[in-house]
Amino acid sequence: MNKTLYKVGDLILAQKRFVYNAPHYEWCVGLEYPMEYATITKVVPVTSSFNRYYIKFIDGVEDCMDVSEMKIVAIA
Repeated sequence: MNKTLYKVGDLILAQKRFVYNAPHYEWCVGLEYPMEYATITKVVPVTSSFNRYYIKFIDGVEDCMDVSEMKIVAIA
């Protein structure tokens, strides 16, 4: 069974991995990206032990990431 570690509405810190207003294909691997506050907007089970988390940063930019790429700040 898929265990959701985080839930919709949780506040997290996550790396903002792309330049503001740039499409995802412009990501640069290996750079130090800023950690910014975001909230989880959607949790999608992929396999029995893996979820994808859709998040929205405070400025409205959205991203999708793995739980290992986020840090929980507050639980909704």
